[in-house]
This record gives sequence, C-alpha cells and structure tokens, in this order.
Amino acid sequence: MPWPPFLKRAFDVQHPADESRWYGPYNMLLVTLFPADQGFMVSPQFSPYVFPHTGGGLSVNFVVVLLVFQHEVPMFFVEIKPPQHLANMSIREAADAQMRERFRSLTENINTPKLYGISVMGPRFCLYTFDATTSGITPLAIPRATDIVNDVAPKARWDHDILSDDGEVVLRGVVEEVKSMAADLLDKVD
Repeated sequence: MPWPPFLKRAFDVQHPADESRWYGPYNMLLVTLFPADQGFMVSPQFSPYVFPHTGGGLSVNFVVVLLVFQHEVPMFFVEIKPPQHLANMSIREAADAQMRERFRSLTENINTPKLYGISVMGPRFCLYTFDATTSGITPLAIPRATDIVNDVAPKARWDHDILSDDGEVVLRGVVEEVKSMAADLLDKVD
C-alpha cells in the first residue's frame, strides 16, 4: 500500500540540510503508522550526546529522538540526521554509537522480545534491532581500529529509502511486528 499523498508531500523537505526540517515529516509518519486510537503515543525526546572520539576534548550535540510508546513501554524509535551526514564517516560513526546508546538506555523498560529503531539521514534509513533474548543489536558493531582509519558505520547500512517501494515494505513489515508485540503486551496487561 503506497504512502498517502500528504505523507509524500511532507517528505518534500525545503532546506534539507537543516536537521529540524525532518522532525515534522518523521513525526507525521510515526503518527500515521502508530495511531493514538490504537494506544500508541509518539513522543519527542531531547538529550545531549557527547561525542567520545574528539581527541581529548568533548563535543556536545543535542539529539532528537522520536519514541513510540504503548502503556509507557518503548516500542520503536527514530533518530534523525540530515541527508548530507550520510557522506561523512565520523558522523555515521556517531549516529551508530547514538543508536547503540539509545538501546542501552531503553532495554531495561521493554517487555517485548525485540525493540526496533531506525537511524535516518534524510529519507535514507538503517534498521536496528535489539533482541531481548540474546541482548544482541543488529547490525553488528564494527570495532574502531586504533592504528588505521576504518569505517565502523558504512554508508551502505542506510540502504533503504523511506519513499521507495522497498523502504516502505521494510518499514511497514517492522511496524506490523511492533503492533503484534504491542497486542501481546496488552493481553498481558488486561
């Protein structure tokens, strides 16, 4: 089922280099996929992120996360960056680290077998999954080498376009799985 026209128009972002211009379209997408009348709440979260690899100094960036809850249980989240960040290896590394840190901060509050999140850079996204059984996160982390420059978050990870048929199929499949886990969670609460 293709995205509705109003959603496609929302992703026709003016000034795409401005990260904040992407918050509205992704919020609209999440509210469309996770409606309030089904018990979901989309909540923006603002938190500082300290970049760990700044040569001794600290660089702080504020991270905006759109988090989907049901009964105060985190079900899905989105971390947003503008599209030009995809071309920068160190920014992709920071985005990957932010996703892994977000899982660490959320996993104590989940009651589901998995927690999904997507790292978006403009319309491109990388799907991350936390498996509660193994405590594993995919995609697997690539260790940072100390003696060479290695790409720990390859550009190819952001291999889905939210507006493409493939991207829509992937995202809708995850949403259906999240909704199924939410229904199971509701059965336990009731």
